[in-house]
Amino acid sequence: MGVFSTSFDTTYSKLLDGMPLSTYEKSIIRERYIAAVVKAEQDYIMTCVVYWILTNLITVAGVLISGLVPISKMASVGEDASSGLFWAIWGLSIALTLSNKWLYSFCIHKKYVLGVIALEKLYSEGWSFAAGVGLYEHAEPDSRFKIFCLRIEKI
Repeated sequence: MGVFSTSFDTTYSKLLDGMPLSTYEKSIIRERYIAAVVKAEQDYIMTCVVYWILTNLITVAGVLISGLVPISKMASVGEDASSGLFWAIWGLSIALTLSNKWLYSFCIHKKYVLGVIALEKLYSEGWSFAAGVGLYEHAEPDSRFKIFCLRIEKI
């Protein structure tokens, strides 16, 4: 899948213009389907960024805490350095705890996985409709649009 195409709406709109649909049906697809895909792409990108930041913060903070605690207990570390390490460890512990809590309280880990699944279903349904394959292959032209709308609403 890679990076999402920011021109999905342009590409699909051009394809839509050549399809044998009424102006009303085309406007519904533009306003509902294309808008839903663009919004889903934006939401997923934001979820990816938040997921990446939180998971990496958890990893880095955990490693740093594990490495700094033994150093802070060494006798050769001065009082000032020991105090600085204490506050650094304390700050990292708070960051780790909050990141972990946000990740699971807001179900970001689930949104990360389920977001791409929903997005791929939207893509697949749109391209199947445009190509007239799958459920649309043997459907009458009038019912193809209805089937498409029902399937998109389910997603």
